[in-house]
Amino acid sequence: MHIENVVQMLVENRLLRNEQEIVHFEEAIATISKENKVENIKYLCLGFDDKTEKDEVMFGLVHAIEAYDNVFGSKTTLTVLASSLPNMLPMLANG
Repeated sequence: MHIENVVQMLVENRLLRNEQEIVHFEEAIATISKENKVENIKYLCLGFDDKTEKDEVMFGLVHAIEAYDNVFGSKTTLTVLASSLPNMLPMLANG
């Protein structure tokens, strides 16, 4: 599956309204993370949404991003994360 399709699956299911959306959301996180490319953090950030119904599932995104520290180091991971934060602005509840 192409990364664009996986990112679309992540975005389409980020509200986590039912079990099927949760499964697709978690599958998308796993697929994006499996590529082991630090630049994929920007895609993972697109999965955040303040309107989600399952905050605890959202922590999967946090842990997936944190896992990049183990491969690329904290400095690189945090730099890429910081540059990805503007992509999250449209998903803020008050944004």
